[in-house]
Amino acid sequence: MNVWKAELIKLRRASAWVVVLVVPVLAVVMGTANFILNAGVLTQSWASLWGQITLFYGLFFLSLGVATLCSALWRVEHRGVWPRLMAGPARASSIVTAKLGAGFLLVAAMQVLLVLGTWLAGSLATDLDPWALPWSIWGSAVVTLMAATAVVALQSLLSMVWKSFTAPVAVCFLGVVAGIGAFYGDIAGLKTVIPQALLARAATLGSVTVGDSGALNLSGTLPIILPSLVLTGLCIALSTAVLQRRDVA
Repeated sequence: MNVWKAELIKLRRASAWVVVLVVPVLAVVMGTANFILNAGVLTQSWASLWGQITLFYGLFFLSLGVATLCSALWRVEHRGVWPRLMAGPARASSIVTAKLGAGFLLVAAMQVLLVLGTWLAGSLATDLDPWALPWSIWGSAVVTLMAATAVVALQSLLSMVWKSFTAPVAVCFLGVVAGIGAFYGDIAGLKTVIPQALLARAATLGSVTVGDSGALNLSGTLPIILPSLVLTGLCIALSTAVLQRRDVA
């Protein structure tokens, strides 16, 4: 069976969908509650609501959600399927990219749910005009998805190497802490090499909540997208090299 098709079949029964649902819902609920509680301080606009929702989502929830998803995607292989996987005809590069593709689809679903959840929350729980949702919110979601690919690639590598479900998530948490330090400390070098920092920058790009977050335009997105693509490529190459030299988990 084609390795890509096999991953899609696994996704239909994967418990990872719980994470896909819970993470955006948690972000929307917390962000909307903060928006309502601070109505006298915050500008009553879609941009302001989106800024509240994506703040903690981009800094914490999304990266840790991605780490959990990647651990779940490799869990089947670590539970006894590894010998059959290595003995199969699929190339290491195909296995690595198929896992990356599965993770990408799951994160894409999270982004769609986040935008739809924002629209529902803004329409039902606030006085915002439901027909005035700016297209820039969808643009922000897409840029964040592209930046998240680097985190997916890195976490997939860690989840492939370690049998432990929680160890890659713990490493991601350390990356989140380092990323936040680089992000708020404005450490230019680290902001472009730590995937979690790139993801935080992408999620808060153009945000009215984070000062000096950059604009959602070509000059604002390229410094995020290009390093993310480079890191993704490096992680794919390293994952492929490791898998080619590995016999059994």
